[in-house]
Amino acid sequence: MFSVLLILAILVFGFVPLPRTWKAPPFADARLPVYDALSELFLDTHLDTRAHVYLARRLAASPYDEAAIEAILRDEVAPVVAPNLLSLAGVWGAFEPAWLHESCRTRALAGGIPWTTSIVGRLVAGMGVAELRAQTFPKMRLLRAGPAPHLAALEGSDAQILDALQAIYFLHDHGRSASEPVARLLGHDSGRIRAHALRTYVAIAEPLALRTAVRAALDDTDWTVRITALQRLGPFDEHDDATTRARVASSLERVLRGASDERWLAAEAWLRLAIEPRERARDALVAGLASELHPPNDRCFDLFTRLHVRPTQLEAYLLRTLAPSDDESARRKAAQGAFRWLGRFAGSDVKDDADAAKRLTQAATRVLRPLGN
Repeated sequence: MFSVLLILAILVFGFVPLPRTWKAPPFADARLPVYDALSELFLDTHLDTRAHVYLARRLAASPYDEAAIEAILRDEVAPVVAPNLLSLAGVWGAFEPAWLHESCRTRALAGGIPWTTSIVGRLVAGMGVAELRAQTFPKMRLLRAGPAPHLAALEGSDAQILDALQAIYFLHDHGRSASEPVARLLGHDSGRIRAHALRTYVAIAEPLALRTAVRAALDDTDWTVRITALQRLGPFDEHDDATTRARVASSLERVLRGASDERWLAAEAWLRLAIEPRERARDALVAGLASELHPPNDRCFDLFTRLHVRPTQLEAYLLRTLAPSDDESARRKAAQGAFRWLGRFAGSDVKDDADAAKRLTQAATRVLRPLGN
């Protein structure tokens, strides 16, 4: 009964106009790019951080402050495109510009409509305003402030440095002047700051300097820095001589023998850089798995295949990780992956590999059998 009364109350009072507490500025053509940007908040899709950065860039280029942008969203954009969120097959790519501009312009020249001042209207438009305030406006402020205050903060406390690096990372095109001070932070005592500095340096540095910095970071003592470097390690080109290639290969080889969080990134980097021989990476990877206890996943088995790892090399590792453990889900996934991977060795001409594949297949089958697989 209460639900019925609530629905009736919304139908009766939900669209009753309330006193307006905002007023959008007079219409101008500068409003059109703002319409395009704000309408994305009502698309049938999720906006990630990258999308909010792009949205902030367009809003920062407009002549409007945050209060005006909120008013434009409530008065002019939300009444036009908010119904898209209620559609079963809503627009997810982009609204048609001509239609959007004309519809929003009509709302602007009419001074808004009662729909946006009702309870329902405020709730719907409020969702867009809340997202602006939480995700977009902070980035817009960084863009409008420019790099100067953040460059000064790079000389401050660790917390100030991290905030400044985050800001410079989002500034991107404004951050070229920050290349040199950010590069100095690559030698900071804090591994966390070095990792964030490297991430920021990737966004603002010139290609040659960036390549040098990323490759040097492969030998950093902090694992977060090494992971950042592995994720951003680009392919070799004509600037890389034999000495440079050998140094990168040695760095990757050391990582392959190290911690599991980095090992798989290093294997992917080895393949991405097309370093030969692959057997060198394979042997380092196998050596690194000698004491590994975490079961492999599909990504691992894919790398085993691409690096030509043989069953005899992985037998001890797979038998160890297929043994009963607290993480039964990971163990079963490893057994499924092993079962598929081992199938290619069933008819191997190499007897040792065929025998090892048979033993490992039996072990994987025992793991899967309880559920009838």
